[in-house]
Amino acid sequence: MSLLSAHNLHKYYAGNPVLLDVSCFLERGERVGLIGRNGTGKTTLLRLLAQLEDYDAGQIRMANGIRLGYLTQGVELPDEMTVWQVASLALGTVMELEVTLRNLEALMGQPQIMADQELLAKVMGEYTRVSAEFERLGGYEREVQVRTILNGLGLPEPVWGQPIGSLSGGQRTRVALAKLLLEQPDILFLDEPTNHLDVEAIAWLEAN
Repeated sequence: MSLLSAHNLHKYYAGNPVLLDVSCFLERGERVGLIGRNGTGKTTLLRLLAQLEDYDAGQIRMANGIRLGYLTQGVELPDEMTVWQVASLALGTVMELEVTLRNLEALMGQPQIMADQELLAKVMGEYTRVSAEFERLGGYEREVQVRTILNGLGLPEPVWGQPIGSLSGGQRTRVALAKLLLEQPDILFLDEPTNHLDVEAIAWLEAN
């Protein structure tokens, strides 16, 4: 069975046809480019396949358990969060454990904790437990992945601590793409992602 298949799709807006009798197939491991003039329904088709819009006729089938990712042309990200924080949202529990580790490290450095041997031992024991869980879930490898993907998309380390609200539109798109790549969906729909990528970033994306 194909990873995704669409059969005889029809889509109308206000009674006007946008897509008529469209069929397509996507096999596992394939990379497909959708090419056409502006206004011919490319974005509409992607949104139908990504289950972000309903179609008027036809059928879409997907293999069981498929996870979808979709990068829009105009991304919305929380302005107050940093580049690193937004990208790391894809790590879920791993990110929460990392925050806990940083908090425990701060606690161990506080004079009142250091002066109380019993309390210090308790905090250190909790740190050991959380650190082991962080490592079990591949936390250190995932952190390397965040660094690799951000660098690959042209977001170097000096940018990681900047709030999203201070970034350009192109940089926001790159952060959103980094987060999607880290989420590792089975099918990733990219709506004109190269509009905001330079040659090096495009080459890196094609290779990965």
